[in-house]
Amino acid sequence: MKPILYVMSLPNQGQAFWGQPEFKERVVVVDQYGLADIEWHNYSGVIVSMHSDQRWLQTLSDRIADFMKQGGCFVFQGHIAYPFLPELQRFTPMPSPTLEDFAVQLHEPHPVFAGFEATSFNCRKGVAGFWGRGANPAPPGSRILNTMGQGAYPVDWEWTYGDGKLFMHGGNDLWTNRESMAENTQLFRQLLDWIQEVEQ
Repeated sequence: MKPILYVMSLPNQGQAFWGQPEFKERVVVVDQYGLADIEWHNYSGVIVSMHSDQRWLQTLSDRIADFMKQGGCFVFQGHIAYPFLPELQRFTPMPSPTLEDFAVQLHEPHPVFAGFEATSFNCRKGVAGFWGRGANPAPPGSRILNTMGQGAYPVDWEWTYGDGKLFMHGGNDLWTNRESMAENTQLFRQLLDWIQEVEQ
């Protein structure tokens, strides 16, 4: 089973998760500016954080597309400001959202979110909006997973691209949204499980 590339955009970013012993053989960490020097096809997936340099990602557009066409999974988290594929669009924020608009609704079950109720993503420490505040528009044919804005904004979606997948989360890094470290680790683990299952 091929390992997964975790792309760091800040020093030691996400180390509390990828640094755990159970992930030692599954995750290889690389600085975002080192991506161009790596053979991506030695990995089953690439995970990009919400703090990534999106202008740099744009320069890698052809490599991202080729990686997915050949069966790899590319995971993007955050708000798209500089689309890294021609089919993608910039993040659309919810205008003047209400508390009800921040509520996350399950549209379709997915292995990454197995065991979690969509409503449990609504708040962290009593504050709404951690999960998302809008959406990166989904290309036609995408599988919509979770929505916000009373169903109008697809905050989480999956898109088949060639033989691979693009997994999109239009908010904070998935594993930073729970109050429990164990639950954040579970989300990280399930994301890795899904990536490696798809690539097989």
